[in-house]
Amino acid sequence: IILNCSIEMSYIPLGPNWVTRAMPPGASWYNSGEQRILFGCWSLISGIIAEVLYFPCMLALLAESKNSCYKIMFWISLVDMLTLLVCSVFYGLGLLHGDVYCSNPLWHFCLGAYGIGCWTASCLGCLTLVSNRLAELMDIGWIFTGRRTYVFLVVSTLYGFAFALFTPPPLFNSKYQSFFFNPYIDESEKYTYRNIPHAINNLTVVILSTIFYVILCGIIGMKQVSSTGAMSTDLGRKRIRASRAVFLQAAVICFGNFTSSIMYVYFNFFYTPPALIIFAQVAWQLGLSLQPIIYLLVNSKIRAYYLNMLGANRFMRKSMSASVVPLRNDSRR
Repeated sequence: IILNCSIEMSYIPLGPNWVTRAMPPGASWYNSGEQRILFGCWSLISGIIAEVLYFPCMLALLAESKNSCYKIMFWISLVDMLTLLVCSVFYGLGLLHGDVYCSNPLWHFCLGAYGIGCWTASCLGCLTLVSNRLAELMDIGWIFTGRRTYVFLVVSTLYGFAFALFTPPPLFNSKYQSFFFNPYIDESEKYTYRNIPHAINNLTVVILSTIFYVILCGIIGMKQVSSTGAMSTDLGRKRIRASRAVFLQAAVICFGNFTSSIMYVYFNFFYTPPALIIFAQVAWQLGLSLQPIIYLLVNSKIRAYYLNMLGANRFMRKSMSASVVPLRNDSRR
């Protein structure tokens, strides 16, 4: 019943072999794709580098996960690392191979379902993070205290699973260098595929993100200029500084989602120049790949944890102690 409802809601048939009627799946479909060596190498290498940089940051967020904000950021980092496999690593490999959907239907169907699940879960997780910051600044942070945070994260996870299992996945196409709900197996318009829930999700994310960030900026600005109240204390000012840092992190997290949300809805319904399609894909990639760099730049706790993992702190302490010892010996003489 659920599967039939999802088919009717999405207006398309589901299944990994729904578009292989024109020609059997296999190597002959590679002639329909194009190898994109430059963009493929960029996507593959940048994705691997981002995964390597992200892992210590994720562990640092886990170490600070007593705070509800860090719980959410850890969950987002985990989903982002999973999403990077789709939008950068496997995407780059597909460009290098010149893949299209029918060259390996089952793989690309599962990859698309996996990707849309991670994407939608991350969208709801980003909104949860902004809501957490708003609740903290409005002194209603109790909404996220204790196990309540896990409820929000479970809902976000189930939301992603629902899209992965019950809506049609986007399909990779190396010729047009992105993921499309239409597999473009011929030049006719005989096969038309849509994912209406995905469009609703993306537009909702854009609208709510804009509203939430405008409210968040307004609250931070009001708190900063206020000379009375709880925010005028040292604790209050500390909360403001922490909120500004997390705001920057959350803004970068949502930047890629914001840009690619609009573009992915647009080019799945209307003709879009290839340059804009590539721009949307790069925005998605950078929105995830820049996360570990932003964490290291603006979050002192994560930076200290990161350096400690790499042994940089121990090396610095040894260097400082080595430089101090001769001075002590000279003074004694």
